[in-house]
Amino acid sequence: MANISIYREAKVGKISSYHHLVCQQDFSNQDEKNNPNKGKSNLMFYIENGEYKYREFYRDGTNQDLMESLKTKELELDKFAREDYKAHKTKEKLANPAKKVRTVLQSKNLKKEFVLAIGGDQDITPSDFANKVTKTVDAVLKEKGLNRENIIGVFVHRDEMGAIHGHVIFNEYSVLHKTTANQLGKPTIPAGSTKKQISDIVKKHHEDFGRFQDIVADAMGMQRGEKGSKAKHLTKAQHFEKKSKEVEQLERTTAKLQKTKEKLQAEIKINQEMNVLVNAGRDRAKREMEEFQDLSTKNQKAIITQERQLKALETAKMALSTPLYQLPEDDLIKALVLITGKPKPEAIEIFSDAFDRVKCPGSKSFNQIAEKAHKDKFELDSQYENEYQNQRE
Repeated sequence: MANISIYREAKVGKISSYHHLVCQQDFSNQDEKNNPNKGKSNLMFYIENGEYKYREFYRDGTNQDLMESLKTKELELDKFAREDYKAHKTKEKLANPAKKVRTVLQSKNLKKEFVLAIGGDQDITPSDFANKVTKTVDAVLKEKGLNRENIIGVFVHRDEMGAIHGHVIFNEYSVLHKTTANQLGKPTIPAGSTKKQISDIVKKHHEDFGRFQDIVADAMGMQRGEKGSKAKHLTKAQHFEKKSKEVEQLERTTAKLQKTKEKLQAEIKINQEMNVLVNAGRDRAKREMEEFQDLSTKNQKAIITQERQLKALETAKMALSTPLYQLPEDDLIKALVLITGKPKPEAIEIFSDAFDRVKCPGSKSFNQIAEKAHKDKFELDSQYENEYQNQRE
């Protein structure tokens, strides 16, 4: 939603007091807890030599001199308007003595007020709003048949909890038209009009009043409010009550969200604890799987070893039933390793030693030596040892 310009005219008896405009906020805006803008400065525009001037002020209970100068300006404009009206009507009466002419301006209070505000996104800085205000005030006054000289003061309030807004206090007497803006704006009702006709005229007049919304929107460069809106302006008390209810609703919503947050945090904690358990279970399962794989590997190695041993036993079995000298070399070595229980090099050495002895003159046959070695695990008895020694001598 874009920024929306708002135009509102104060009703008779509801015009803002100078005390409110420049000295002190209403009660609802004095609480810093509810009003984050409290303490900010405000601007007052006034006319000097036909040009806008401004001064900055704070509504801190002071500014009595400013308030008095505004009252003085109001009285001066009121006096001038009544004197100008009287002078004009006196000339008119002198020009036509037979015509009944009132020389006294009938309006009791010429001080009027309209308010400029921002709705929608309210995406505008106070300085930007202030720059748009003077242009908008000129446009509105022109439509009313007035000009800058009718201005008592334009007050831009930036220290309230609502949107930034401007109060325009002016004298409604038109020097150009010699009457009030209210009279200029009234619809003309022909004599003899019926109640229905009068009602239609008044209704159309109220519809035409919406042109001020268009003028303000155009001057501010914003969208205007909804045409035909039934929205009503709230009094300060009503506005404060509405804001209080909104704050209460916000507090209830905040409390509800806090409970939801706590519930979600509790669920997150449970999920985290579950994740810890799941991770621990997964780690345990991984360790068990690794242990199983290690055991499987060991078992596989044991199976291979047993297969080798079985094959060796088969070789040994064959060796036991076959003379050693008839065995293939590989099977012979395997049989020797199995029979002696020695590593391959030692088993071969023992066999080689026995084979050398077989070659000695007068020794037993190779088959006998081999079978004896096979029987005694290649450990020669003292008989063969002595025989070998005697032959060498």
